[in-house]
Amino acid sequence: MKVKKGDLVHIPASTTLKKHVNDNPQEEVQRWAVIETPKAILVVEERPDHYEVLYNGEKWFVKRSEIFLME
Repeated sequence: MKVKKGDLVHIPASTTLKKHVNDNPQEEVQRWAVIETPKAILVVEERPDHYEVLYNGEKWFVKRSEIFLME
């Protein structure tokens, strides 16, 4: 099943979330956060290689290969 905007996804522990210059995942990383425990997080936008997710009230990027759809 494909993950899409509005889906709740599982992000495993040790996953890195990133913030990029101009909210563009092709640009330089400004900040990052490492998830210490598994989380359920909302997808707010789809990008070609990344998803934009809502974590602690902020939008972050995560690689598509690092999240799993919650059913």
